Amino acid sequence: MKTLGVFFGLFALGAGMAGGSAALGQAPINQNLPLYRPADQMSGTITLTGSNTMSQLAGGWIDSFRQFHPDVKFNIEIKGSRSAVSSLIDGSATFGLLSRTIKKGEIEAFEQKFGYAPKLLIPSYERVAVYAHKDNPIQELTLAQVNSIFARSGKARTWGDVGVTGAWANRAIALQGRGPTTGSTVFFQTAILRGEAFDDKMAEQPTNFDLIEAIEKNPDAIGYAGLMFQTSGVRAVPLATRSGLPAIAIDGLEAAQGRYPLMRPLQIVVNQKPGTELPAVQQEFLSYVFSRLGQEDVIKGGFQPIPGRNARFALGQVGLRAN
Repeated sequence: MKTLGVFFGLFALGAGMAGGSAALGQAPINQNLPLYRPADQMSGTITLTGSNTMSQLAGGWIDSFRQFHPDVKFNIEIKGSRSAVSSLIDGSATFGLLSRTIKKGEIEAFEQKFGYAPKLLIPSYERVAVYAHKDNPIQELTLAQVNSIFARSGKARTWGDVGVTGAWANRAIALQGRGPTTGSTVFFQTAILRGEAFDDKMAEQPTNFDLIEAIEKNPDAIGYAGLMFQTSGVRAVPLATRSGLPAIAIDGLEAAQGRYPLMRPLQIVVNQKPGTELPAVQQEFLSYVFSRLGQEDVIKGGFQPIPGRNARFALGQVGLRAN
């Protein structure tokens, strides 16, 4: 288990990356988001378990929430998205943190234990970048070309195969990725590869920081990670949904408006028995997360906030009324 201090540091790093330059295309806060009105004398313990990416985001929420409720204790356990549902099943977590689509088997296991399905709330989205080395001349890629680069059956093996000319045309593409159970890999495999396996030559990195470092060191490398991991040594390649359509930069105005073609939902998994209310401290925390203040934390962390109607829908799923 990681300490909260680690997460606050990671959140600050993300906020610094996102806030350090207007070029990162921060999404504007939605003025229709619910207001947060803190309750009095709140206490209790909340344990959040799961996704590395979501844990970084949760660190920002916790830091802000404890300014209103210093007596509430938090634990964050980084075990990957694979633990988001199982930790609720075994009772070790209050909320699961999931950065990929929930699996059928996870729902079935949950239902077998409790007799009802888990609830999935979406408090944020993450723009997923396709990163190349800063010196790579590639100007843009279609999603089909990205598939051809990363899929086992893909045909793109040199940079010339995806449109690069000149001295770079015959240089072999060096694939960088993450492990098969990470949320980013599962999302990328679903959204881009349509379930197909990755090319066997892809190097699997233990963290997103290691992936970015590998691209920084190899001009021929390409990989995928969230917007918050962008550094001066890599460049997010603009993406087009298909050939003939304009490519959208991950850090531009169109992306901030929600038009970037590669965004994954970040989800909070909730165990709530039908016909019952969540404990007061859980209600309070979720009310904060889906409020305007909670969504400001989302932006500071380098993630994509949700509209007000989405926040109200999420709160309604657990029986809470927005202010």
